[in-house]
Amino acid sequence: MHIRIITTMALFFLIQSLQADCPHCFTAIKVRLEYVGGQTEEVYMKFFRSYELERDEQRPAVGEDVKPYLSSGKETIFVVDTIYHIKPHFRIVEKENIREVAIQQVESIKLIAWTEVGGAGELPRLPHESIQRIIKSDTLLTTSREYTCFDNYYIYPNGDLSRKQFDAFIQFAIDYSETNPTLSRSLIQGETFREQSEKKESVLEIMDWAFDDFYQQVDRRIKDRVGCDFSPKFHTYFTQQKSALRLKKDYYTLLQYYLKTGKTEELISFVDENVKDDKIHEVMITKLSQTSDSVLEMCQTVKYLARKYESTLHSLGIDGYFLKIMEDNGVITLSVSLD
Repeated sequence: MHIRIITTMALFFLIQSLQADCPHCFTAIKVRLEYVGGQTEEVYMKFFRSYELERDEQRPAVGEDVKPYLSSGKETIFVVDTIYHIKPHFRIVEKENIREVAIQQVESIKLIAWTEVGGAGELPRLPHESIQRIIKSDTLLTTSREYTCFDNYYIYPNGDLSRKQFDAFIQFAIDYSETNPTLSRSLIQGETFREQSEKKESVLEIMDWAFDDFYQQVDRRIKDRVGCDFSPKFHTYFTQQKSALRLKKDYYTLLQYYLKTGKTEELISFVDENVKDDKIHEVMITKLSQTSDSVLEMCQTVKYLARKYESTLHSLGIDGYFLKIMEDNGVITLSVSLD
């Protein structure tokens, strides 16, 4: 593996240029801090796009004091003196190495050089222990997943899985975890209810479609993963996910039955048995006791109960369980913010 230790580098990730409409984007600059007591040190710090916007697009020149460019009222800056460049993948800041410097302790901040690295949001950081595992690894498996505002990198330095096994595990794990919050979003929005409220058959047909679509998603995900030789802990994760999805499918089947019949007995029994959070349990039972013959109101009740059940899943830590399984099986998760 090609790993290079770079000293006196700071807060960055790999976006190559600042964007005009992104005040919180930054470029890493190399500076010399000259302290009030006479000490000096060379570090890298973040120079934000907002600093330029506040000074009519002016940027400091090499040798110029950067301190006047900082936002009014800014009390501290963050600097880092070590990063790790893992070629060709990414650069990682050691989170224990990030330190805060009080502006009042600094006489001047002289610009030494602009760098080509910049970023936005959170820093690409990992604990010292994780970085050491990566450095010592002879075989490093990585894969990534793109989201709207960030990318997740999954890094496996243990060397006891094939590329095929690792990629399959990450894909299946993400596939399962992303199924959990879908049905309440799939249920029809309020505008559609209002448009179709005078047509009972149309509303129920739309709701049936939403339920059926979710059932198909669940069925695809609870099938056995034939041909994938996972570790026992990996199997534990998928067993837990399958159980959660099967239980969720049972719940939505009861919601659909309530919508068609208005009967609540079995739904109440499910809530009593499976919703352990006392506050959520209370509001769900209260909602079910408010019976109505209005199809529109019943649809809204179903949406409400779907969301409440989602909140019980999150409170039980489905997402947290996913990250814990990553950690327990030696997978390092690195999140890199994009905006």
